[in-house]
Amino acid sequence: MRSVRMCIYGGTDLEGMPTTFVAALAEKILGSMPAVIVTGGFRQYADRPAAISTDTAALMGARRYVNESKRNLKECYEAWVPDPILDGRSDVVAIRMTEADGITVRVLTGRTALGRRLAMSLASTCL
Repeated sequence: MRSVRMCIYGGTDLEGMPTTFVAALAEKILGSMPAVIVTGGFRQYADRPAAISTDTAALMGARRYVNESKRNLKECYEAWVPDPILDGRSDVVAIRMTEADGITVRVLTGRTALGRRLAMSLASTCL
């Protein structure tokens, strides 16, 4: 059976309960159905290293799931990152997830930030 893509997209600086909730949600989704968590692959802004993004919180939950299920994280979590040429604004530096995180990374070449979000929405069930 083909896995459902569940897009989790949101904030860049979660604190406390939202972090716990997003991680638990990702873990529960993966444990309850054949699914892949899809995010924009945003880790943090360079000037806020302690901030936890929605994408990072979802990755935390996916890691908990694979540690218990013994599945491969690459099969459970995808980061759809923007084309580096079209990524971001000149006033901030976004740090993105990479394959070094043990995840599947898709670079959406030629897509603006809005185009990437629309592609994620079309390919996924978004939360």
